[in-house]
Amino acid sequence: NRRNIVLSHTVETPYERTEIFESLENALASCQRDEDIFIIGGETLYRKALPFADKLYITAIEDTPKQADAFFPQFDINEWSISSKETHEKDDKHAFRFHFIDYERNP
Repeated sequence: NRRNIVLSHTVETPYERTEIFESLENALASCQRDEDIFIIGGETLYRKALPFADKLYITAIEDTPKQADAFFPQFDINEWSISSKETHEKDDKHAFRFHFIDYERNP
């Protein structure tokens, strides 16, 4: 029961229960002010959406694969405060230590 919005310049027929917009600005304009909006990537979209964000839910993995070529954009940490941080050590299910870090934009 969630609203699904896809940004695309090429998709003409919406997927079932999906709305298509050609720009982030048009997609955001279609949302209600009290609606929780989650941006789920990739790097270019994160970069465009970051100025509009008031919360960030980051999973920070202590590894950089050699083949990786896209990352969450750098942001000014002074504009944000950590509201929650949960650390998980590597184990038999996880090859690397990782953190769930929630940030809130400073007023």
